[in-house]
Amino acid sequence: MQSDYRVKTLYTINELIEKYPFFTRYNINKAIQNDDLPYCSIGKKRMFSKSEVEKWLEKNMCTKKENQKYKI
Repeated sequence: MQSDYRVKTLYTINELIEKYPFFTRYNINKAIQNDDLPYCSIGKKRMFSKSEVEKWLEKNMCTKKENQKYKI
């Protein structure tokens, strides 16, 4: 029998900043406050799914000419 589940990669805030250097604590917390960046809490830690972060980045990345809510 083959199990049909996927393992999700989860990042803490520090790992997220390390993995994606254009993230700062400020813009992560701002995105959380605006309910834009999905996360889950495990104890007191906020964990971010890699797939959700990448979706968020696609939606919120902007060029220098564009003026959007999040400047990364």
